[in-house]
Amino acid sequence: MHAVSMATLLGLLTAAPAPSERAPLQVPAIDSGALVARQQLHYRTMYPAKPFPRATLYYYANGVYRITSAGEDHLGLYVMRGNFDDPTYTVHYISVPSPDWGGRPAYHTLTFIDDGQRAGTFIQDAIADEGKALDRQDGRFLTLLPAATPPP
Repeated sequence: MHAVSMATLLGLLTAAPAPSERAPLQVPAIDSGALVARQQLHYRTMYPAKPFPRATLYYYANGVYRITSAGEDHLGLYVMRGNFDDPTYTVHYISVPSPDWGGRPAYHTLTFIDDGQRAGTFIQDAIADEGKALDRQDGRFLTLLPAATPPP
């Protein structure tokens, strides 16, 4: 192991060229891994700008998710507190910038309350790209585990 002095580290950081403000970002390909679950959502209370009552969430082994509905189809990352077998669990999602959110990311938190057989109600809170909290949404869900059909 080599020790690097603070002066050397600062020198390396300040010597690096500044990126152009509009330089293309090279994003490495991400292997999403195996599909671990699929959830069918049916919204009762919706965000008026996205009035799509049905959506499907696909969860992959490495923390990638995909959501599809009549009006959106995008990817992002998720972190789960709990697991699909718990009576209550919470999932935090951050979408990658997509046309679905005006080319910006969005942050969502869904809390799932399972009333048996991996089905129940969910509550959704979200923050849009401009940083404003959206009205709370809610609905019903059904979770299908690995034997679920793969996404389109």
